Amino acid sequence: MTKIKKELDVSGVVAHSPVEALASLIIKTTVHTGGDVAVATQDLLRGVFHSAKHIGVDAEQAVSEAADRAVKIGYEIGADIGDKVKYAAQGPIEGIKLELK
Repeated sequence: MTKIKKELDVSGVVAHSPVEALASLIIKTTVHTGGDVAVATQDLLRGVFHSAKHIGVDAEQAVSEAADRAVKIGYEIGADIGDKVKYAAQGPIEGIKLELK
């Protein structure tokens, strides 16, 4: 089990949707704990896809929003993290091939 060496500050997380907030928190927490951001990104997007389908919203749009936000946060942290997140998010995720910004 990974020990968190210092408290993670999430007070600056601002998002326009719950999906964007979730993506921000997942990427920041994964980096903070030394986890694999590529795996976290793919799992995040799969979870968003299935959750969106379950509640009856546009799954492709939800996945796209989450991917865009994850990539943005990744690049805010660092170019290497952003590159890993972007590569992982390009999919396909549950059959969706994303065109990322």
